[in-house]
Amino acid sequence: MKYYSINKSYKKDVIGQYPQQIDIKLDGHIDNELFIDNCFLKKVDFVPLVANVILNKKAKLTDLISSEGIGFSFTLLISSKLKEIFNRFDTKYFQFFKSNVILNDKEFKDYWIMNPIEERIDKIDYKKSEIYVSRFSLIDLIKIDSWEDFQEIQRNLKVSGYKGQNGSFNLSFKRIVIKESNKLPLLYFRNKMGGKFHVSEKLKTIIESENCTGLEFMPSDLDYKEWSAPGGYREKVYGL
Repeated sequence: MKYYSINKSYKKDVIGQYPQQIDIKLDGHIDNELFIDNCFLKKVDFVPLVANVILNKKAKLTDLISSEGIGFSFTLLISSKLKEIFNRFDTKYFQFFKSNVILNDKEFKDYWIMNPIEERIDKIDYKKSEIYVSRFSLIDLIKIDSWEDFQEIQRNLKVSGYKGQNGSFNLSFKRIVIKESNKLPLLYFRNKMGGKFHVSEKLKTIIESENCTGLEFMPSDLDYKEWSAPGGYREKVYGL
């Protein structure tokens, strides 16, 4: 089964104005343990404090909002329409929380923060994926055969550094291939360059057929540079 990462559209005819977001309005302090950024990759039994996006006056309301920064570090901001489509499938590894969108001083209440609560890295085909040691940028291609190897190498990088250097080294996927046996239609991978939320081809087709706006779909096994380069995959599919 082919998968695609969800990317935000920056086309002016789609989002109205770039950047689509100009500011945020916080419901609480970012240091509060109930704040949404502190709920990353864990299921919560409370309604988190969230950020509300303030859009550019010339922006359009889209089904995926180009939300950035505080309150949206690990999440997507989606419409009720897009949430309803996701909920037709298995969304047990995600939670949804209300977050208003503000446009020209009017609050639109049919938007939701989509927060990942579990990362299914066991669904990755590591032998077919392309994984690099990274530190702000890609350093060395590394061979990894299983998710157990991935976790062990990741731990060693954080404890011992890399090639005699200490620092914030990590593992990053340049290309990610999801196992053929996987049946989950919606996955989250924080270490993928480009979009972190990945959907099956079936789910992608439904989202497109229902004319959801603000989204672009990059094949998960594509290098982000191949996607974003002038004349590259993105430009050929979605235009300038």
